[in-house]
Amino acid sequence: MNKIFALLFAIPKSLYVNFKCFDLRTACRLPIIVSHRVRVKGIKKGAIVLNVTEIKTGMIRFGMSDGAYGKGRNAKSDLVCSQNSRITFKGTAHVANSFAINMCSNGELVLGNNFSSNYDLTISCSNHIEFGDDCLLGWHCTFIDGDGHPVFDEAGNTINGGREIIVGNHVWIAAEVACLKGARIADDCVISFGSIVSKEFKEKNCMLVGTPAKKIKEKINWKH
Repeated sequence: MNKIFALLFAIPKSLYVNFKCFDLRTACRLPIIVSHRVRVKGIKKGAIVLNVTEIKTGMIRFGMSDGAYGKGRNAKSDLVCSQNSRITFKGTAHVANSFAINMCSNGELVLGNNFSSNYDLTISCSNHIEFGDDCLLGWHCTFIDGDGHPVFDEAGNTINGGREIIVGNHVWIAAEVACLKGARIADDCVISFGSIVSKEFKEKNCMLVGTPAKKIKEKINWKH
């Protein structure tokens, strides 16, 4: 879609989200631009927080790009904020179309500065998911910090509680990657195509590959 028309179509939903989330002065700056293709549910004061030194128009964009090869074109996206959930932005963030961000009750999602995601991002946050600065995500990436359904032992105790996901600064997560509860990734790492991460990797500047992911190279780095 032509960028000018895309911005025009985004005005009504962007106005709705900004004035629902922020005080009048902040809302008038329109820091968040939301495509008309995004279905929004549960947005209210406190659901989205800007932890930034300067508020700029359009610094956060939902669904305004079709992603690589235009794969997100004509798709719908979902942004759902349940009771007491919160998304905190620490700077600019661009999320391509065809995403599903489901903030469960009491879930907290933190996105560092210069966050960028390709099309078909899925985030299900029931506990805590956090990205550092300068994180780049490929297409079809998934982040789930819980299991969705409780599993019980013989005594009726839940045995599959959720655990937070932490992604460090300057991390490149390639396409088709899934990060599950308990995943922790150190700064300056690269996660290879199709990997599944479900444990902690403390060492910086590493390449992680496989299902489950394991370290195959160290002392590496990358750039946009």
